[in-house]
Amino acid sequence: MAMNSLANRGVSVFDGSTLYEINPKRPMSLYNGSINFLTNLNVYDASYLKLKTLSLSYTLPSKWLKKLHMSSASIYGTATNLFTITKYPGPDPEVSDDPRSIIGGGRDISSYPTTRSYTFGVRVGF
Repeated sequence: MAMNSLANRGVSVFDGSTLYEINPKRPMSLYNGSINFLTNLNVYDASYLKLKTLSLSYTLPSKWLKKLHMSSASIYGTATNLFTITKYPGPDPEVSDDPRSIIGGGRDISSYPTTRSYTFGVRVGF
């Protein structure tokens, strides 16, 4: 397999054949800018189940609000990218570094996985 740039590679490059050990399922890994070939060895099933966004909110009861001299109050929390269930070996089956693709162009070299984030807050009305 050609590694013709300094982009990060998956750990599967360690499974390639070497001069000392032949792996019949993987060709030899080469660092050479002139040898490239297409192969189906790096085509994976990218099926996945992802919890992308979860939002929860709780509005305080009006009898509590009257004691606190408030007209409304609620607490909330939102989480994004909580988990992904997949057998895909890459960082995220949903990312791509193909600029001409909306969701994925069939490759994920140099792509960052999606980040997980949490937001918590309080809404108060007087």
